[in-house]
Amino acid sequence: MSDRFKKLTDKLNPAKHYNNEIYRKTKHYQKKYGFEIGKNSKNDTWNNEADAFKHAFASADLALKLTQAGSKIIGDKHEKENLQAQSSYNESNMDWWNNQAGRDIAKEIRQEYNFLEVLRLQATGKMDDIIAEKVMQRMRKCDLITNPNDKRDFRKNYNRLQNTNLTGFAAPVDDINRVYTLEEIKNMPKEEFLQNRQRILEDFANKKILSEENAKKEVQSGNLVWVNSYTRADGTKVRGYYRSK
Repeated sequence: MSDRFKKLTDKLNPAKHYNNEIYRKTKHYQKKYGFEIGKNSKNDTWNNEADAFKHAFASADLALKLTQAGSKIIGDKHEKENLQAQSSYNESNMDWWNNQAGRDIAKEIRQEYNFLEVLRLQATGKMDDIIAEKVMQRMRKCDLITNPNDKRDFRKNYNRLQNTNLTGFAAPVDDINRVYTLEEIKNMPKEEFLQNRQRILEDFANKKILSEENAKKEVQSGNLVWVNSYTRADGTKVRGYYRSK
């Protein structure tokens, strides 16, 4: 089959054409960022960092071009087909997790840019770079699953956050492994507390809120890690915080 004929048949199959487009973009950004990719060209974006990037990027792209619901329907349909084809649960868990991360990225972008700006950035191709950078930020913080042997379970750890607004302000509340301390909550500005009220109350109910002293002990024992303060790509300053591994 000639390359010209292959490109033509791909265009006649929208799903296949889109998958090939996302694959090409994953390869492009792999060269830019240097994340892990397989050596076998037939499955070089499978069960590795390239796989995680591909799913998060595509999910964010679809959520911006369609809707959050549209992105979820397409992603879930794909994983259902994979499970029926005897793909392992761990592999689907990895994809569900990264797909949701992509949708969260799309929410973040819509908060940072208005509707017309999103359309302009998509038309000029600059939106791809914005999505890619946000995906890489999450990969660097280990917020994506890059190996199917990862013990984090999407249904247990991520689903409960899907219908809550946990993004924004000046705190990394989009980090599902974040651990609040009593002192932090006590000194939290009212606006920030109200924004994160549901998450905080849920953590209180599950006895996940720690004192600063106990949080430091958990870091020493290896159960928690401290994330230093940093500045996001949009200029938002994020305070340092504790997170579970």
